Amino acid sequence: MIPVPGFCFGIGDTPKTPAEVEPALRQLRPYLTWGVRTYSTRSFPGLGPLAHGLGLKVAAGAWLNQDRQANRDELDRLIAAARAGEVDLAVVGNETLFRQDLDPAELIDLLQAFRAAVPGVPV
Repeated sequence: MIPVPGFCFGIGDTPKTPAEVEPALRQLRPYLTWGVRTYSTRSFPGLGPLAHGLGLKVAAGAWLNQDRQANRDELDRLIAAARAGEVDLAVVGNETLFRQDLDPAELIDLLQAFRAAVPGVPV
C-alpha cells in the first residue's frame, strides 16, 4: 500500500451530511497521510469535526465565481468553519483567475478578508 497525502472531495452543490461522508472517510483513512480537501463550503457541513475525529486534517475550499454575493456567502461560511477550528488550511478561489471569474484585485481582497478574520489558518 502506498499512502497518499490526501483526497479531494467534490460533489457539486448537493450538501452531504457527516453520516453520508463518514463511511467514505473511514474507507480512505488507511491510505491518507494528511487529510481531505473540499472545493466548497456548501458541500460538506460538519466535515471538519468528522475528519479531525479520524486524525485527518482538512483543507477547505471557498468556491468563488462571478456572483459577488455568493462569493461573500461562501467566504463567510469558510470563516465560520475556520473560527470553529474545523479548517487546517483554506483554499480560497481555486481556479478563479484561470476561469476569469474575478480579477486579481478582487481575489486579493477576498484573500485579505479571510486572513484578517482568521489569522491563524494558512491560505
